Amino acid sequence: MAKNIKGLKEAEANGKKTEKWSKKKKLAAGIIIAGVACTLIFAILMTVSYFNSVRPIKSTEEESRVVGVCGGFEVRYEELRYVTLLYKQSLDVKLGKYDTLDEAGKTEYEKQLEQLVLDDLKSNYIILSLCDEYGIKTNSRGAKNYVNNEMKKFVRGAFDGDMDKYKAWLAENNLTDSFVRLMYRVDYLESQLLDHFIKNSVNIEYDENTLGAFADHIMASDEWAKAIYAYYPKSSVTTVHDGQSYVVWDAEKSLPTATAAAEALSAIESDSERFNYMTKTVIGKAPMVQGYTITGTGVYFTVGQMGEEFESAAFELELYGTSDVIELDTGYYVIMRLPLEEDEVNKSAAELLTHYQYGALKKCEDAKEAEISFVGNEYFDSLSLIDIE
Repeated sequence: MAKNIKGLKEAEANGKKTEKWSKKKKLAAGIIIAGVACTLIFAILMTVSYFNSVRPIKSTEEESRVVGVCGGFEVRYEELRYVTLLYKQSLDVKLGKYDTLDEAGKTEYEKQLEQLVLDDLKSNYIILSLCDEYGIKTNSRGAKNYVNNEMKKFVRGAFDGDMDKYKAWLAENNLTDSFVRLMYRVDYLESQLLDHFIKNSVNIEYDENTLGAFADHIMASDEWAKAIYAYYPKSSVTTVHDGQSYVVWDAEKSLPTATAAAEALSAIESDSERFNYMTKTVIGKAPMVQGYTITGTGVYFTVGQMGEEFESAAFELELYGTSDVIELDTGYYVIMRLPLEEDEVNKSAAELLTHYQYGALKKCEDAKEAEISFVGNEYFDSLSLIDIE
């Protein structure tokens, strides 16, 4: 899936909870127009203009400069800068700030930064390349309309339509309007790819007309699993009561708690006792973080749905077996694999079908990711990722 669009949707969802997304100021009525008719016409035109367009903001010459190609498409400096600064923030936490490291530490920092950036730069171009391969126009009218509509909703939802706030947000997050629009276009094109795969049965054998056979396939397949898991976030969890903020989960205890849970589970020999301990003690005491599913009912998934580290661990487990601590970007997981239940599969076949379809697309994306690479030009070779600000 396109990696970057999530941040935009999170910004829109969270926008009205922070001061920087304040309520929209009413349009100033500073122009006196003679006659009621003229006033109405002006108001209508202003309303239509405001709600139906968010004018593109032109990137600077430096931001627009091409730094290389990937999958047959040009990559611009604005994307390189965004990705580089994003990973520098991550490495500052993981390895320490670059200027504070010794020579060996700096070498490792540079090595990891380059690898992360070059890998991530392929993200959008995996989709664009696949669209070319399957005859989907990457700059179609449908794509343009989608981008325009999403930009309108985004700016209105996260910034109350205030373009100055939107521009400030771009600067704060090292983004450009052009790159935001690219990410929305890739989001649309990925949905078009999935539609193409479904309609043309590209690596997809089942559809809504064959749900019974699909349910049988799940029960017999080694590419489906059911698991329950406990999640321990890397960020502290707070709540507000009577105007005071309280820490309900301290991130510093996440890894020790996850490790203790995994060790306790591995010491239990009986499947039934291990299951009871997992559901009643481990999951029951895990922090309940909004947005994460932490239940004892289990989640069904196929390859490409839950993330490589999670899936690798889960598929290697025996039934009722539990994993070591699995570290992902946001936190730590302890997983238990459970047997597939035929009644549950039949009941959820339509929902699981969508996971199956996305899984087919994900496999194709993974193959394309291994096929393409970012190739920098002379300008890219002249740059130092460490010096990008």
